[in-house]
Amino acid sequence: TSALIQITPKNEKNNQLTVENDILFEKIVFSAFQQRRKILKNTLKKFVNEEIAKKCEIDLNQRAENLHVSDYVRLVNFIRENNETFI
Repeated sequence: TSALIQITPKNEKNNQLTVENDILFEKIVFSAFQQRRKILKNTLKKFVNEEIAKKCEIDLNQRAENLHVSDYVRLVNFIRENNETFI
């Protein structure tokens, strides 16, 4: 059997994510995925506390793969904008 599909790219201008700190983004994403099957509360504890997670609307009882890229971007930008020092 055969199938024909059409792929239409999204409008990039409307979906563009801007990370305020690339190095911090890389560290947080790497830490989140470094330990398999661990929840974010454990993997990100040196970067994020409950208060920050709540302000960013992120549930730390989730696993890294359950967050969208935009969640990580929002978290990094919040930490950067509020001069949070957990690193």
